[in-house]
Order: sequence, then C-alpha cells, then structure tokens
Amino acid sequence: MTQFIIERFGLHHDEAPRVAKKSFLELGTTLRDLMNYHDIAPEAFLSYVHDIDYSSPPESRTGSFSAPIAEVACARAVVEWSELIGGKA
Repeated sequence: MTQFIIERFGLHHDEAPRVAKKSFLELGTTLRDLMNYHDIAPEAFLSYVHDIDYSSPPESRTGSFSAPIAEVACARAVVEWSELIGGKA
C-alpha cells in the first residue's frame, strides 16, 4: 500500500504510511479513502497491492520491498483457497 500511495501521490516514503493510517482510522480502509476522495478504481489498487512474487521466500528477496511473512502467508492462503474452490487467483 505504501508504494502505491507514494507512486500515485508523489509522497515521500515517510509520509505515505501516515496517509494510509489516517485513511484507515477515518474510513475503516485505505481503499475506501482512495475511491471516495481520490477517484481511484478499486481494481487498480487491489491488483497493485496483491501483486506478490511467490517464487521465492520473503527473506531471500532483494530490493526495497520485502513483505512481512504474515502478509505473504495471508496472501498465499487466499491464492490457495481460490485454487481449491476452482478459481484462478
């Protein structure tokens, strides 16, 4: 989410988490704020934040982003559940 907000609004890396947290506290989700006040399509946000590379474990990734293990585990569970019920994640 932080990187999405940085790229969309041109914010500094330190400011983006504060924006997301403010949105969450005021509206319950960051996405609702982006949709209601910034005219951002939910698909754009969701496809960006859920585009996770599952080909390697988080601890082996390099670069500026490495998802916390709980986030990866949760996202992986959604993919596995979708595949289990016959969908394509």
